[in-house]
This record gives sequence, structure tokens and C-alpha cells, in this order.
Amino acid sequence: MYLLIIAILIPFIATALIPLIHNRIGSLHIGWLVLLVPTALFIIFALQIPAISVGEVLNQTANWIPSLGINFTVYLDGLSLILALLITGMGSLVVLYSIYYLSPSDSFPHFYAYLLLFMGAMLGVVLSDNLLVLYVFWELTSISSFLLIAFWYHRKNSRYGAQKSLLITVFGGLGMLAGFMMLHSMTGTFSIREIIAVIGQYTDHALFYPAMFLVLLGAFTKSAQFPFHIWLPDAMEAPTPVSAYLHSATMVKAGLYLVARFTPIFAGNASWFWTITIVGLITLFWGAFCAVRQTDLKALLAYSTISQLGLIMSLLGLGSAAMYFGDGEQGALYGLAIFAALFHLVNHSTFKGALFMAVGIIDHQVGTRDIRRLGGLMAFLPITFTFAVIGSFSMAGLPFFNGFLSKEMFFTATVNAAGLPVFGVSSWGVLIPVIAWIASVFTFVYCMILVFRTFFGSSQLKKLDKQPVEPSIGMLISPAILCILIIGLFFAPNLLGDYLLRPALNGVIPGISGAAPQISAWHGFNTELFMTLGIVIVGTLLFLTFRSWFKIYRLQPADWTFTVLYNSFLKDLKRVANWITTHYMTGHLPAYFAYIFIFFIATAGGALLITGALSVDLMADSPISIYEGMLVAVMAVAAVSILFAKSRLTAILLNGVLGFSIAIFFVLFRAPDLALTQLVIETVTTALFLLCFNFLPEWKKEDSPKRTKIRNALIAIGGGVTVTLIGLTVNSGELFESISGYFEDSYELAGGDNIVNAILGDFRAFDTMLESLVLFIAGLGVYTLIRLKVGKGSGKDEHQ
Repeated sequence: MYLLIIAILIPFIATALIPLIHNRIGSLHIGWLVLLVPTALFIIFALQIPAISVGEVLNQTANWIPSLGINFTVYLDGLSLILALLITGMGSLVVLYSIYYLSPSDSFPHFYAYLLLFMGAMLGVVLSDNLLVLYVFWELTSISSFLLIAFWYHRKNSRYGAQKSLLITVFGGLGMLAGFMMLHSMTGTFSIREIIAVIGQYTDHALFYPAMFLVLLGAFTKSAQFPFHIWLPDAMEAPTPVSAYLHSATMVKAGLYLVARFTPIFAGNASWFWTITIVGLITLFWGAFCAVRQTDLKALLAYSTISQLGLIMSLLGLGSAAMYFGDGEQGALYGLAIFAALFHLVNHSTFKGALFMAVGIIDHQVGTRDIRRLGGLMAFLPITFTFAVIGSFSMAGLPFFNGFLSKEMFFTATVNAAGLPVFGVSSWGVLIPVIAWIASVFTFVYCMILVFRTFFGSSQLKKLDKQPVEPSIGMLISPAILCILIIGLFFAPNLLGDYLLRPALNGVIPGISGAAPQISAWHGFNTELFMTLGIVIVGTLLFLTFRSWFKIYRLQPADWTFTVLYNSFLKDLKRVANWITTHYMTGHLPAYFAYIFIFFIATAGGALLITGALSVDLMADSPISIYEGMLVAVMAVAAVSILFAKSRLTAILLNGVLGFSIAIFFVLFRAPDLALTQLVIETVTTALFLLCFNFLPEWKKEDSPKRTKIRNALIAIGGGVTVTLIGLTVNSGELFESISGYFEDSYELAGGDNIVNAILGDFRAFDTMLESLVLFIAGLGVYTLIRLKVGKGSGKDEHQ
């Protein structure tokens, strides 16, 4: 039974059905039908918890291209189950929230189509065992998120944010693909499980470290790690439900999932440990530091997301040391960091999803997210205030909320790492908990800013676009459920630990027993507790004296940012591209032919020389008959005569001589079918030339400079020599193994007696199908441009 494969395909099927059923459901909001998809999928995955919790693994395979080792294999273990539940569970809450959040005047069927497309792609990422299949879904998440971020395409900032996220994540994805191909080159398999089983034999391989860093490149770009974090704040131009879904619970977790999934492959060496840990800690600090100075609530949450992702990433780096120690007391000690990463991954999805929804309610009901225009909203939005307090205090790591538990584990992991006796940590490992503590202080500060500057103080009703009132009950259900989970996980965390976190831990660091502790809120007066108390005290002082030290942000020059560097790079790239295009797109056809032939001579001729393939051996050739020699002489005279023809009619007739001579060659070489084809084509071509004779422009003698004529002559001679050498080389030697054996069984494989027909009709069928697909896509694009005439400056907004 292909239940898991079907689960991945369901969102794609639903996406295709939305345009068909949208106009047939009357006044029913399309979101209610869409809600059934993630809800049903969540139930399907939830039913797998009992089996996964006891160590079972579900594996299903559908053959795709078995000859190349590419099959649609899905693999459900504890790690992928957690992500699948987050994808479908948060998806259900986001769809429900969006039904009430988006303007009721339009149910936005394309919004839900994009959302389901993204959901299916994310499920494909976390369930795929085959590297190439995973990559396909990986890039599909980038494309679908691009569509969601650019949903309000009439806004310049939306288009900019979507382009930015696409360029950065696809860049990382291409690097990741190169890493995947290196892994396949080393191990001979695309299966992640098989690579894990055999990778111990290849740790000294020349491609091991390049593959590692390229895989991390894909993970860092997708999870907005420093310095690739710059796309996430601009992606906040997406509708708020998208931000709550993509940028808190799902898409940004894909990079974390990739690191966790590949930990059994690369962990246990210093490069993996240091790269992930350092990048994670820098991202943790920089995201928290930047979040404090934001004046837009969604921008604040964007940078807080960057910081929290850095926290989880650093934990994955620190915990990878467990694979160095192996099973035992020390392995379990550092494996705790992986357990904390998985725990915080779940907690972050709950409190950040609730916060995004709360900020969406503020924007929806008040008309602004600018902190400078807000204040005193607790009296008008008491329920939303409650959601914001629960989410913010959980993110700040305060007691009675789930974020406190995973934050304490984070501190434990950093303190343990300070004395790590490997990878050279012991010399300055104390910086790890220090950086973590400083970043957590800033986390506390921006959480207090979010709560107190938004909901406390004097109200500024005159600065607001709307009179603030609580939204309808429907918009409050989703954040209420998340807030219940935030509190419930604090008081009953071991339900999550026993049934999901422990199985997931075994998928990240297999064979390390004892790394999953019983989760409790009280461990006595230890270092971690004093770190938390210090955060509260110092963070409160910084919040109260915010205006006095805020000037430190002015020390950074305005143009010293990675966003400025990104914009400058695109600007310079465009300028160089325009310069190149201006110089080669001259509108002069001979110049275009010159570029083509020069490139051909350089690449083909250069390849012959560099590879040492050039070989000319005429000893085994058949003798040339007098008829063949005469025919070659006729063709040579005709070809040269075309260059000196003084009328178009003469040139057309000489060109016909060349074509008909080739047909005669086919007759001499006993290929009557090709001869007939050539005769028909040449006859039709010559006739068409003659029919169009009167409509062609006047034939003028070319009056080019002598320098141009010499250049053209050299290019022509070089092209002819290159083609001749290629032909002689192919006939004389073999640089590669011949593929002719592939067609020896053409009758059994293709059912054709004629090898030419078999090649055209069967072996090239896939190529022909792709050519037809290209034409279809081009036609679809032309049709769309003709039919869709959207006026500029559409007034639609994401809410009333």
C-alpha cells in the first residue's frame, strides 16, 4: 500500500482541482474545502505515531527510473514524522486562519493553490529517501514560496522580496545538487539510507569535504543562516498567513531538516562541527541584535525567526560531536544538544506561529504594524494581547511556557560544549555559552518590546487607520490552539519526548543511547538557571534604558549591510549584462554567425586538442571511387561559386546543386530512404526559394572592409577544418566507448526491423516528448499573455 506516496501527491492533486471547482461551489469559501486536505493528512501521519514511537520505520517505493537508481522512495521515521506533523498541522491552522483573515470579497483560489503546492513539496522533502527526488521537491518549495511571497505582485516590495528569496535559495539548491552528485559519485547510490550505511569507507575521499560544504550551502540558504539571512525579512511582504506557515514552521525548517538528516553521514569530524556551530551562533546573535531595532512587528518577528533558526542550527552542530564519541556517557552528554534542537524546533513552530497570527490580527484590526503608532492595545484587544504574551514569553524562555524547557536545554548544551575535549574547543570553548547568553538577552529585550510597546502605555488612536476591536472568533481559533500547546507542552513535555522526540533523535544520531532525558522544568540551582535569571535581570534593565543605548545601532554605516551588497551585485550584474548584450546584439546577421562559429571552433577544436582525441588514421578506409571523387569536386566547385555569385537565381541554383549532390551520395552509400528524403526536402526548398524570388530584397554586392573579409575567411576555414578533423577523429579512434551496442537488440526492445526507424520512433521518443512539451509551454505562455490583461496598480489587499 502506497499510503505515504499518496499522502505526498494529495496536495498536488488538490492544487490541480482548485481551478476546476472554484466556480462551481457557489458562495462556499474555497478555503473550507482546502482545509480538508491538511487536516486529513495530519490525521494520516498522526496515526503513524504509535508505530514510529516504538522504533518502526515505514518505507515505500514506487519505481521511477530504476536503471539510473532513481526511484520514488519515501521513508518515514521519527525525524520525518515530526516535520510531517508540523507541515500538515500548521497547514491546517493557517488555512483556517486565512479563511477569516483574507478579504471575504475574494476567496483567492490561487492563494490556496500555491499553499497546497508548497505543502506537497515540503512533504516530499522530508519524506524522500532518494537524493534527486529530494532535490526536485526542494526546488519546488523555492518556486511555490516565490509565488506566495509575490502574491501581492502589484507591490514593488513583494516582487523584490520574492525575487530575492528565489535567487538566494535556488543558488544554494544548485550547490546542494552538486553535493548530491558528489555523494553519488563516491558511493554509487542516491539512497540516503544506503549512503549512511557505506559512508564510513569514503571519509578520506577527495569529494567528501566538497560534498559536505555544498550540502551545507543548500541548508544555510534555505534556513536563512548568516550571511544568507537577508532574504527572510523581505519575504515578510507575503500575506501574514504565509509568514506564519513558511517562515516560522515549514520552509525555513527545511535546511534544519537537511542538516539533521545528513548528520549520520558527515558528523564526527571537526569541519562539520565547527561550520554548523559557528554559523548557527553568529546567526543567533545577529538576528536577535537586529530584531531589537525593528519598528515593524513582522520585521521584528522575521529577525527573531533568523535568530531562533540560528539557535537550532548551533545545537545541531554541537550535538554532532556525539557521533565522534559514539555510544557512551560522553556521546549521550553531547547528544543532548540534538534532543534540544528537535524540542526547540517544535516549540518554535508553536510560539512563532501564534505570534505571527497575533501580529496579523493587529494589522487586520488596526491597519498598521508600526510599533511607533501602536500602544495601549491591551484594552481594545485583550484576547490578542494574551496570545502575544504567551508567544513572546515562550520565545524569551520564561517559565510556564514550552520555550523555557528547550532554552534551558540549549544552555546545558552550550555549557557542556565549553569543555568539549575534541576539535580544539577546550582552548576557547567558553565563548560558546557566552555568545548564547548575550544573544538570549537581546531575545528577551525584543520580546518585551513586542509586548509592552504594543499593548501597554497610552493609546494612539489618532495614528491608527481603524478603531481597534477584537476580530471574529474564527480568526482567534488557530492562535488559541497554538497557545494551548505552548502551555500544555510545558506541563506535559514528556508526551512529546516519548512519542516523537526520542524516535527522531535516533534518526539523527543512531546508536547513541541515553541522549534523550526526561524533560522537567526544575533541575535545582544550576548554571543554566542562573543564566536565565541573568537574562531576565540584564534584559529588563536594557529594555527600561532602551533609548539611552539604542545609539549603538547608528555606529554601523548604512551601506555596510549584506542587503546593500546584494543590491549592488545585482545592479553591477545588470550593467555588465547590458554592456555585453549591447555589443553582441548588433542586429547584423553575419556577426551572429561569426559568434556561433567562433564558439564552435574554440570549444570543439579545443576539446580535440586538450583531451588528446585528435587522431587521423586513413589506412583502414575504403578506397574512393572515381564517381565519389567527381561528386566531391562538383560540390566543392558549387560551394565556392556561391561566394562569387552575382545574382540570387545563380546562388539558389548552386545551393540546389549541393543538396542534390548529397542525395546522390546517399544513393552511392546504399541509403535509398535517406536519398528520397533529401531529394524531397531539396526540391521543396529550391521551389520555395524560386516562388519567393520576387518578394526577396534586391541582391547587392557585399561591400565589406578587407579586414572583415579576411576575418570571415579565417572563420570559414577554421569551421571547415574543425568539422573535417572531428569527422576524421570519429572515424579513426574512440575516445569514448561506442554506444552502437545499445541498439543491437532494437528489434526486441523497440519492435522495429529498421534501426533508423527504431531510433526515431522509440529511443528518441523521450527527446521528442520534451520538444513537444517545450512547444506546449511556449504556446501556453503566449496564450496567457494574450488572455490575461491585468491593469496596473490593482487595489486588492490582503485584508479589509
